[in-house]
This record gives sequence, structure tokens and C-alpha cells, in this order.
Amino acid sequence: MELYENGFDVRVSLLVSSVSADYLESLITRMVQSQIRIGLMPQLMATEAGSLHPLDLAADDSQLMRLFAYEGDWNSDPFEPNLGSSSESDYRACNAGRTTVGVRADGSILPCLVLTRPVLGHLSTDTLASVITGEARRHFLESNVTPDICRACDLRRFCMRCPADALAETGSLSGIPPESCRIARLRAKFHIDSQR
Repeated sequence: MELYENGFDVRVSLLVSSVSADYLESLITRMVQSQIRIGLMPQLMATEAGSLHPLDLAADDSQLMRLFAYEGDWNSDPFEPNLGSSSESDYRACNAGRTTVGVRADGSILPCLVLTRPVLGHLSTDTLASVITGEARRHFLESNVTPDICRACDLRRFCMRCPADALAETGSLSGIPPESCRIARLRAKFHIDSQR
């Protein structure tokens, strides 16, 4: 709240799972009343802990459709991933390794904390400069592209396709994770139907 009270444009990302979905509405309502923007992250990442596979924790269709009512306008909200433009971002899958890196508790440096690989370096042996100019990062950036089938998809502007999800679900950064497709279809249905 202190950041918000001092004029920062605060955005809180909320992980939506089958367990959290039914409890998020009251939290979201309080945040909206405080004029704090929220972002919904229905994708479950490979780093989820526990005895269940992350997809076993996925929110169901009705839970997601209820929560989409709290999302911003995907066509005009600068915080929402409006992917309808044609630019370099059509080819980049995300900004992992480009504008972000993640450092794990063991010192491993990755393009993003959600990814489990590739390891770009280690705090004990590498400088940030050597990681940024290194071969592992260059190769990752070349590999982290949006697949042609996704660039041509009618649902693209409603999709939060994450390369880490693709890696977890398909074994490939450029794979097509079925869960991302399911969520994009639901999000499109909600946002298109709500404009009618």
C-alpha cells in the first residue's frame, strides 16, 4: 500500500489455481476498491511445489470465467498483453533473458525465475556482464520465439503463452501448451461476449 500511496502505479499479479480461484474474488474486490490494478495469472508454472502435477491444480472453466470479469480491457489497458501488433514482439515469445534474469537460491542464473532451464551462469563463477554477453543467453534469445502457428492464431491477443509453460508441458520453448490454448479460448469468449 505504501507504494500506491506514494503515487506508484501498482499492479499485483495473482496466481489463479483451482485452490485459490474461489477465494480470490474478495481479495480482488478489496484491491479494486483501493484502486490497485490486478493481473490474473491462470497459467501454473513448473516451479509449483507439491505432490500434484501443476496441471492438476488448474482452475476449471467456470472459475476462470468468473475471475475474467476483474481483468482490464485487453485492447487498451497498457498492463494487459495486447499482442495484436506486428513488430519484433511478434517473434519474441517474451522478455525473459532480454529485460529480466532470475537468480535461484542456489545461485543459478536463469532467463526468468519461472524457467527451469537453461542456466545462463552462476553467481559464484560469473558476473552479470558475462552472463548478458554469454553464449548461453544468446542461444536462449534465438530459441525463445513465438511459433508460427501462434503468430497466426485468432486468439493470440487473448493468450498469455509462456515459454516456461511450453517447456514444462511440451519439453520445448516453442511448443504449444494446451493449457494456454484453453485459457485463451475462455478469455476470448468472456471478453468478446461481454462487449455484446
